Amino acid sequence: IVTESWDVYLVNLYHAKLEFDGVMKVIQGMFQHMRGEIVIEEKSTGQSAVQLLRKQGYPVHGRKPFGERGQPSRELAVQHIKPFLMEQRVHLPSDRFAREHGLSWVPEAKRQIFFYPKVTHDDIVMAMLHGLHFIYEVRIAKMVRPWTPEPIKFYARPGVRRLV
Repeated sequence: IVTESWDVYLVNLYHAKLEFDGVMKVIQGMFQHMRGEIVIEEKSTGQSAVQLLRKQGYPVHGRKPFGERGQPSRELAVQHIKPFLMEQRVHLPSDRFAREHGLSWVPEAKRQIFFYPKVTHDDIVMAMLHGLHFIYEVRIAKMVRPWTPEPIKFYARPGVRRLV
C-alpha cells in the first residue's frame, strides 16, 4: 500500500516455489483481495504471467530484471530507493502483529532484508526492490518538486495506490 505521503506498507507476501498455474492463482487471488496494480519481474514464469494477465485485463506492470538493457543495475536501483528507506517510509508488520495475525512470512522477509546482500536467497528483497523502484518511477513522474507529492487518485479509494 502506498499513501499520499509516499509511505509504503508491505502488508502481504506469498513466498513459495510454484508452477505456472499456481503462480497465476496466487496473483489473481491477491489481486482480488488487494485490488491494486501488479508488478512482476519478467523472468521465466513471470514473462508468461505478464502476457496472460494483460490479456485478461489486469493492471500489470512487467519489469525486466535489474542490469538488463533498459533497466538500471541492481546497485543503482538501490540508490534510487534509498530516500524511502532513510526517511523510514517503508514499513513491515511488527513481530507482535505478525504473530497475532499469523503472518509467517515476516521473519524470513526481515532476515533477507536486514542481511542483504550477504544472504543466500534474496528473492524477497528483489521483489521488494522491484516494487519500490516502480513506486520511485511513479513518484518521479508525478513529482512537482522534491518530496512534495502531487495528490493522486486510483481505484475506489482516493490517494491510496496498492501493489500486489
